[in-house]
Amino acid sequence: MENILTKICDTKKDEVAEQKKIHNQDFFIDSFSQRPVAKEFFFKKKILTDLNDKGSAVIAEIKKASPSKGIISKDFDVKKVASSYTINGASCLSVLTDNQYFMGDISYLNLVKNVTDLPILRKDFIIDQYQIYQSKFYKADCILLIASILDSSQLLEFESIAHTIGLDVLVEIHDVDELKKIENMKTSLIGINNRNLKSFQTDITNSINLGKLIPGDKIVVTESGINTKEDIDLMKKNKINTFLVGERFMRESDPGSALKLLFE
Repeated sequence: MENILTKICDTKKDEVAEQKKIHNQDFFIDSFSQRPVAKEFFFKKKILTDLNDKGSAVIAEIKKASPSKGIISKDFDVKKVASSYTINGASCLSVLTDNQYFMGDISYLNLVKNVTDLPILRKDFIIDQYQIYQSKFYKADCILLIASILDSSQLLEFESIAHTIGLDVLVEIHDVDELKKIENMKTSLIGINNRNLKSFQTDITNSINLGKLIPGDKIVVTESGINTKEDIDLMKKNKINTFLVGERFMRESDPGSALKLLFE
């Protein structure tokens, strides 16, 4: 049976093909020379600053829906959520831009950038280098590369393109095989997804088990399933101090207040 991840990637191929009909890759590249120089590698720098100053860093996610949970935030206002996260202590923001399965939109990146100075991760399924240049054009500071949908050569190629144009890379893994796949990548941002993207089952001990295998000079980001102060304490006891949290906050009427309450 076709898993949800395969379906998402198949849809993404069609989506990117349609987007290329509107703006080709050169359109994005040509635009960079006409814009003010952006803060390069701002995402990683902000995480490091907060780890040093606060002892932890939170990447707060803006997400309306997901394939496994349906609509998460009924009264969704992307700018309102971004502002709320900003004033309540988020280190960085993660913005879902996939439309078909997460009800996001690429335009959300610009909307968020207009109301916050925090660095932004474009959270999507990057399968084509076109999307990397597109991310830069829409003012993302970092892109997500998912090891389970890319081979080793693609991961290295996409990382190189991103770094060349000043974007940070958060590479996401779920198991030991994917950890081996990324061993030659330069990025220091390693996300461990506690949710299996094929079955959507979640187990936060996945971060602990895989985290022990990651070199100490890397920044481990635990993703999915962080819901309580006990979850946070468990991660910190295992030297994981950077958190990507979305659904837990987005179910609340004021996501930023939920962030502050959980991490204060």
